[in-house]
Amino acid sequence: MVRQRDVERSPSVAERLPILREAIEQVGHPAIRNRGTVGGSLVHADPSAELPLLAVALDATFHLRSAQVSRSVPAKDFYQGYLLTDIAPDELLVATDFHLPPADCGWCCTEIARRHGDFAIVAVAVLLGCGRDRSVSFARVAVGGVGPAPLRVTAAEHALVGERPDAELFRRAADIAAQAVEPPADIHASV
Repeated sequence: MVRQRDVERSPSVAERLPILREAIEQVGHPAIRNRGTVGGSLVHADPSAELPLLAVALDATFHLRSAQVSRSVPAKDFYQGYLLTDIAPDELLVATDFHLPPADCGWCCTEIARRHGDFAIVAVAVLLGCGRDRSVSFARVAVGGVGPAPLRVTAAEHALVGERPDAELFRRAADIAAQAVEPPADIHASV
């Protein structure tokens, strides 16, 4: 029941999970964020939406409850297709745990859309952390809008980890991510 605007304005979210705040700032317009809930966006499961993208990037866990049973589902298993999730008709999403990345991680959540506030044509969330030797020690790469559900691109993450960051490394990881997706053509863009 948490409103998106409450997360956007939360000092603790800004401090502990700033990529979530950055993603929510890209959701629709203020009127949408004032009424829309985080849980509603997560369960709606639009593959172009920012919050499902972050759930996949951050290995979120969804806690579901029915009158008979409670269960938890990792984001990688929750999103099963276009607007399709692993939530039964008699279940409610009652909580979501976003796993916090290391405190010193850098991040970016960006999208290409026809206009600000429109659903993304393509969206990307990246988190990177470097160790003392300045090589990448933590990487998360997720893309949205390029298939029936948001996708974490572990092959791109593996290409980054253990390497020293530079433009060539990022180009190589981007090429790997591009090869991992099969975006649909629609009225907004070709494949």
